[in-house]
Amino acid sequence: GYLLKRDPFLAYIRTHNRELIDAYAKPLDQLPETIARDDLLARVASIGSPDLARLTDEYLPLILSRRHGDPSRPWNRFDIRLKDERGDAIHHFEGNWRDIFQNWEALAWSYPEFLDAFISKFLNASTADGYNPFRITSEGIDWEVPDESNPWVAIGYWGDHQIAYLLKLLELQAKVHPERLAGRLDSQQYVFADVPYRLKSWSETLDDPRDTTIFDRERHAQLLERKSALGADALLLRDAEGSLVRVTLAEKLLLPAVIKLANLVPGGGVWLNTQKPEWNDANNALAGCGLSIVTAGYLHRYLKFLKRLIARHPGEELTLTRALAELIRSLGTSFGDQRWCQQSTMDASVRFELTELAGRAAESHRARIYDTGPGLPEPFPLAEIDQFLEDSIRALGDLLAANRRQDGLWHAYNVLAIDPAARTMEIERLPLMLEGQVSILSSGLLEAQDANALLQNLAASDLFSARHRTYLLYPDRELPTFLESNQIMPEQVKSIPSLAGMASCGDAQIIVEDPSCGFRFHHSLTNVYALRKALDQAGIHDDRDSIEALYESVFNHRSFTGRSGTMFGYEGLGSVYWHMVSKLMLAAQEVALGALDAGADPEEFEGLAAHYFAIQGGLGFRKPAEDYGAFPADPYSHSPAHAGAQQPGLTGQVKEGILCRFGELGVDFRDGQLEFRPRLIRRAEFAGLTRGPEHEGLPPDSIRFTISRTPVVYHLDAEIGEPHATTFLSDGRELAFAGASLDRETSSEITRQTEKVTRIEVAIPTSWPIA
Repeated sequence: GYLLKRDPFLAYIRTHNRELIDAYAKPLDQLPETIARDDLLARVASIGSPDLARLTDEYLPLILSRRHGDPSRPWNRFDIRLKDERGDAIHHFEGNWRDIFQNWEALAWSYPEFLDAFISKFLNASTADGYNPFRITSEGIDWEVPDESNPWVAIGYWGDHQIAYLLKLLELQAKVHPERLAGRLDSQQYVFADVPYRLKSWSETLDDPRDTTIFDRERHAQLLERKSALGADALLLRDAEGSLVRVTLAEKLLLPAVIKLANLVPGGGVWLNTQKPEWNDANNALAGCGLSIVTAGYLHRYLKFLKRLIARHPGEELTLTRALAELIRSLGTSFGDQRWCQQSTMDASVRFELTELAGRAAESHRARIYDTGPGLPEPFPLAEIDQFLEDSIRALGDLLAANRRQDGLWHAYNVLAIDPAARTMEIERLPLMLEGQVSILSSGLLEAQDANALLQNLAASDLFSARHRTYLLYPDRELPTFLESNQIMPEQVKSIPSLAGMASCGDAQIIVEDPSCGFRFHHSLTNVYALRKALDQAGIHDDRDSIEALYESVFNHRSFTGRSGTMFGYEGLGSVYWHMVSKLMLAAQEVALGALDAGADPEEFEGLAAHYFAIQGGLGFRKPAEDYGAFPADPYSHSPAHAGAQQPGLTGQVKEGILCRFGELGVDFRDGQLEFRPRLIRRAEFAGLTRGPEHEGLPPDSIRFTISRTPVVYHLDAEIGEPHATTFLSDGRELAFAGASLDRETSSEITRQTEKVTRIEVAIPTSWPIA
């Protein structure tokens, strides 16, 4: 909890920055063996070292790691270290970026005072060009290194997880501590990770969007050498004099969103051009030509949050580096263009023009970052940031609206077809996917009536699985047989002189004759890179563009998504992906409770609540074992069409389940006040509490749970119209709260786990639970 031990803390500081241990040996050695986190933060602040304060703020007494379910993934190099060589408990964690932070999203509800640490760890591990490494540990960060002998290694940046997972942490922090984020926006205490990747230029990205990342081996070696001498802080960005580059919270929050906007293709989505898959691994092959509507939906919600947050800043300026300020101004000019409000009818040349404006601006930003760093901080008008966010939100809203399908559902991913010579960008739509519906529900774009209509359309769509009584990740469909693939008609060969010549003389390096269809590409040409190498070896210099175009028309690799295109197991065609269903459940709950807060028509709320429980009813823990095909209490990865649940493990489904349960119980924070207002609880849950000594004095029909380790008891009361809470204090006093919304002081005692509040009893009107 919040009671920390000195020795593991000092070991953490030593791992990250040995110079700090030497420089501040006396005050650090004087720390008591056990110390409360608040006290430790205050003592370290009095020392006056910004780096010691940063590391203390980030320190997390966590044990255990989060491993992805697929052990073949390179980011699964990890240890579960519970004790050191002496047998003493140690604090150690590691895992890939997205899994670590999505777990912390749920953990934050039990330990809200660690939100500062979660957010700082997140932000300080991100880079100056707006991305993040792929692994995070208690000992720093990690990135992939090219290895020709390991086909699993794939360098590149993840980016989408920055937006969705960071947003959830920020939203909760803004509710628990309303003034904290706004008050720290101009605090210059944040740093950048120095990852030895360099993204290529705009022109190079156009030429090959699947090959956009350069690995700087010299920089990599320098960083590791420096780390061996200093510690993990050596992997942070430094200026020419060797000092850490420090920026404000405003910079760190704006940067990832601005970089996403710089890669926004009108009508298409966020361009996935950093060689890493976005969001769902089942679409990992979209890295390069893919456009993510999923990320665009979460970005819309993120920008609306930033706009509200910045409006709470007391001043008229914020401090940003010159590099970010110039990028915002360049993009602001672009998003102020009214053509961003005409995306559904935009032609391919205008789309190219607007994408290029943003792409060139991002290229200039990167060139500056890689050459001289982000520059000195300087004041930037708050009104200009607000206008930029307003224009960007409007552009994103129009983009999302342009991706509404005729069946009332939404696209999830699109494919970008680029013709650099003609300066055009065309958009190709991919088949229906569940995650597109989750994202649009979570985006904050839909009113209650629209969300209800979407969920009704979803239940009637091909995504609904009657067998599982839940939703598929993608509908099943017929795929071409093996022999129906890779067919080249004779007239296509004749139209390309080089191929025609090879065919006439029996040269089979590129194409092979097949009487059943005409010709096929040689089986060794598994991708366009292999084709180019074979063309070099064959000495073919003419017609290369035509041959590549024919190759792409035959295989359509640009639209190949990965598992969702050809596989039937794991997260493939016709499969239920249980984590995505649980995400849908959470999204449905959010719009239902949001509609209630917004004063929507009661029928709209009731409809949304019904959809929420219908989605939940399809999850494994609501199924009998014979139906689920596994132990229902365990989280599983997926259920293919032909079998029961597969791959048990600690999936993200657990996180969504925890968040949904708090939502059902009506536990939330508003303006720093903990409240208990359950509008999605069911009456049957009150029917009978198992009796035992620990239940002495409790009403027989109760619900019990804890929040921040504080026991809470719900019971029904027919004589009240609003919930009523009573807190029982350790000194014997009782505090009553009408409306079941505690005051800030009492809420703080609970979130800080001071044990001054021993339990909370909440009376619920009998009219509130759902029958």
